[in-house]
Amino acid sequence: MPDRSLSVTGVAVPLLTAWGGSPDADLVFRFLVAHGPHDAEALRRELSMSRHRIAVALEELADSNAVRAASRPGRRGIDATIWHPRPPALVVAALRQRQLRAAQASLKVHRRLATLTELDPDLRVDMNAGMTGRPLHGLSRVRSRLGDLVDATRHEHLSMHPEPAFDRATVQASASLDHDLLARNVTVLSLGVPPSVEDITAAHTLELTHLGMQYRELPTLPAKMFLFDRRTVIVPMDPHDIAKGALEVAAPSMAERLAAWFMSRWSDARPPKSTTAAAVQLTPRERRVVALLAAGHTDTSAAARLGLSERTVAYAIRGVMERYGVQNRFQLGLVLGASMSTPDLAEDTKEKQ
Repeated sequence: MPDRSLSVTGVAVPLLTAWGGSPDADLVFRFLVAHGPHDAEALRRELSMSRHRIAVALEELADSNAVRAASRPGRRGIDATIWHPRPPALVVAALRQRQLRAAQASLKVHRRLATLTELDPDLRVDMNAGMTGRPLHGLSRVRSRLGDLVDATRHEHLSMHPEPAFDRATVQASASLDHDLLARNVTVLSLGVPPSVEDITAAHTLELTHLGMQYRELPTLPAKMFLFDRRTVIVPMDPHDIAKGALEVAAPSMAERLAAWFMSRWSDARPPKSTTAAAVQLTPRERRVVALLAAGHTDTSAAARLGLSERTVAYAIRGVMERYGVQNRFQLGLVLGASMSTPDLAEDTKEKQ
């Protein structure tokens, strides 16, 4: 049986890659076991790795319970936390259990695809064609790998999202990836479902469609998936929670069939119904502030025109942004622009104090 450990300074350290860990996580863990607790900045210097790679590796190790974080009094920033390795034997036992769970989840993914094949004649995926997948454990590993695949995508990105709502952290994590694809003129098609009242992504979606993304909706969708250049597919292990990990399948033949199936669903889907007009409820002061800014005024000139302080103008805009779940003024302009008529500013532009 192959040796799955390396001896470092007399300590047998498991090769985490043998149990689904990334090479970066493996290197960081073995260094911590050999040289003791370090902070992220010290790890970066010692291992000659970027801050991003160190951060992702530490997040992966923390998700695997291979390290524990401890605060350092009086420190700030990335060196405020020092990372301690857990005993290698305990880590190996936990990774074995995780590997078993991943195998079970992979089987569920295969079965889910097989069920889709049975239910939909447009999807013809040969489940006996030696399809294999690589597990991505934990949300940090999934997001890191999605970032790598986005960087490598040159032509097309297809995604399917059956969730009716997303939280702010999810939107923020995906925003930079979406913008990167669109900035490189990659074709981006996204299928979703009608949003629930808890959803906060309307402004984000509006901004992306303004930048070139194509978005459509169906009443329901059977699975969540990401397809990159019709070569690689990412499918969550748990259809309801991608934070539990995902399965990466690099099988162009299967990806082509899934893409063709996606496009058949795309042809049945329709652009979302606009609900912006009903959602816009501004006070008279907010309408005046927004209208002046839309006309090209700065906060300073708008404040002078309305007889308000700059802080009051900034607070008014911030309040509108928070109510409509937008992250910047560009999104706010998109949300309000199509549905809000400009008030007559020639009359009573001074606030009555």
